Amino acid sequence: MIKQTIPGAQPKRKTIRETEAAHYIGMSVSFLRQGRMEGARQNRTAGPPYHKIGKSVRYRIDDLEAWLSEHRVVITPIAGDIHGRSSGQP
Repeated sequence: MIKQTIPGAQPKRKTIRETEAAHYIGMSVSFLRQGRMEGARQNRTAGPPYHKIGKSVRYRIDDLEAWLSEHRVVITPIAGDIHGRSSGQP
């Protein structure tokens, strides 16, 4: 099978730069930099995995998606009240 390409089209990127990664996950560039320099610390959310190629830092979109999924919080309300209070309480 011959793979056809569209002239001028770029292949879908698998990695993005630091500033793009920060925007993608909704965090600051300094959050990503501190995570790389300081590593995992107590009472601090560890940053997503990254690749270091020479001086360049790249983040895989798949890794960012996985990191976001790992930090997802789902709040389940207590039965009987949409505000998390059980019935009978003010």
